[in-house]
Amino acid sequence: MEIEIKRAPRGLLKDDVPYHEEWRGELGRTRITERLFVCAHEGSVEEIELVPDYKIGANYAYSPVEEGKGQTYYESIINAGFDPELKTNSFLILQREYKNWNNSEFVDKVTIIVIDD
Repeated sequence: MEIEIKRAPRGLLKDDVPYHEEWRGELGRTRITERLFVCAHEGSVEEIELVPDYKIGANYAYSPVEEGKGQTYYESIINAGFDPELKTNSFLILQREYKNWNNSEFVDKVTIIVIDD
């Protein structure tokens, strides 16, 4: 598993929409997910429910592909009852990309994005 940690400005919360993808087939699988956590100044950590853009499907004949639009991280934070502008709150975005297909490079990567400016 590869792990990457990076920082991002708070503006990312307003501009970006989380993404979820699942693709299955007889020869493998792809799964891309994102999770968001708020770290409050008193030390508590809470996961915030996301509504991501998504694409779900399979390589099987006549399998339907589901696609949909989500909402920004900012909107999810507000819906969870937190203030995204409160400087004492930090946010962590956990992204995971997993790809395991025959005759392709195996990928298992976790990216942690810290937003605390």
